[in-house]
Amino acid sequence: MVLDNLKDYNVKALVNVVDHLGTVASKLTNLFDQQSSDISTMELRASCVSQKLLTCRTLLVLSDDLNQDRIIAMRQKVVPEHPETHLLEGTNGQGHLCCHSSCLGCIFSLHD
Repeated sequence: MVLDNLKDYNVKALVNVVDHLGTVASKLTNLFDQQSSDISTMELRASCVSQKLLTCRTLLVLSDDLNQDRIIAMRQKVVPEHPETHLLEGTNGQGHLCCHSSCLGCIFSLHD
């Protein structure tokens, strides 16, 4: 009788230990899943911030390029660049200023 009670007690104790280990394993699994989910969320947020930073850098570079183009355009309006002119001699020895390479007779004469 005592031996049977001791066996029953040991079986119940073993069942309780296995049940407890199962509960602990389940809680650890849930905790691990939650931590993995949190890590995935943080990675997604970091990726989003990285993408926003890359977009801002790209826009900054484009803005700088656009500003440089505007500055150049404003300078050209203030001090317009003229094409190079050169003196061509006519057949009668009179020259005239020409502003294009294939001059067939400009209207800009040196003597005007």
